[in-house]
Amino acid sequence: MAASADSYASLEGWDDSYATAWQDDLEKTDSLETDMATRVSMFNPLYYLSGTYEGYGTGSVAPHWRVNEGVFDTTTSLATSANLVLALRHFSGVEDVAYVPVWGQGHVMAERSGTANDNLLAWVVSCCE
Repeated sequence: MAASADSYASLEGWDDSYATAWQDDLEKTDSLETDMATRVSMFNPLYYLSGTYEGYGTGSVAPHWRVNEGVFDTTTSLATSANLVLALRHFSGVEDVAYVPVWGQGHVMAERSGTANDNLLAWVVSCCE
């Protein structure tokens, strides 16, 4: 924001205090002393799974994963779940990743048959057998 403030100044409705407010927000920390930029990064699961992120290796990753993705998703790219699945399959300690792309579903609890709750519970039981 500060680096481009001169360009933004020519825009209708621009207020010089925006750059300062932006910087102030970035410097805020939560009750664990985690800064805003790190907190935002932590929303991305790849932050913990990929060596290109500072969070790599700092969290515990579950050994079993079930990812069902509706291929008619208009909320996010299909590459999002594909990247997650690939990162999980290459992460040490992850034993299995069940990935099911579901045709005709969007960003919902996508299932090919049955209900999401019943299928999830059956999957959890199968992981414990």
